[in-house]
Amino acid sequence: MDLSEMNKTFLKNLKTAGKPRDFKGADYCIYRIAGELFFSAYILSLKPHENEYTVTLNLNVKKYSYDDILWAAMNDNDKSALTDRLRATGAFVVPSVLFHRYSFTYYAEKDITSVAADVIDEIYEIQNNFAGEVRDFNSFVLSSDEKQYGDVLRRIIAYIDMLCYDEAINLARVEISKGDTGMLKAGKKGCYEYLIEYCKRMKKEKYLKKLKGLFGKK
Repeated sequence: MDLSEMNKTFLKNLKTAGKPRDFKGADYCIYRIAGELFFSAYILSLKPHENEYTVTLNLNVKKYSYDDILWAAMNDNDKSALTDRLRATGAFVVPSVLFHRYSFTYYAEKDITSVAADVIDEIYEIQNNFAGEVRDFNSFVLSSDEKQYGDVLRRIIAYIDMLCYDEAINLARVEISKGDTGMLKAGKKGCYEYLIEYCKRMKKEKYLKKLKGLFGKK
């Protein structure tokens, strides 16, 4: 069996072993929802050495609401197509944060089903520990100084999730002033431009609701 087939076989076993823990499979990863967090795990590498194999997985996380904000801003109105599977593997999503790189080694003669079950248990525990330590994911994103793929987009979305629209607009405008309209495009505009427009709409709605509350009372 070549490495590609081994990878597929191991991932298939992970998907099966993960079902009791509410993991679901999507192409090349597994994912699950834990409260407001969306966890995903991807096989980064599988390396054979004599009679043993070392597997490395990237464990990622983002707030579940982040993609909803992005999709609303970029006017994706096909709600039926916006699935959790898409959050894990889609192109038009907010990139997750890599919070842990998990590696383990198993012997070739060991039952792969048993190995996969042990891995799921460990991943589940690592994810739960992260959720317990990071009570406020928005603050976690905004306070992180580690550069990862999509970090600016995540920060803008985090501000919006906190209803801090002016901060989100200012951050987006800084990037646009550098000639960067965002990593995701739709039509002639980038996601930062869409997010600015979205923030303005949300600010207007918030203002109108406030007025309605003030003058709607008898």
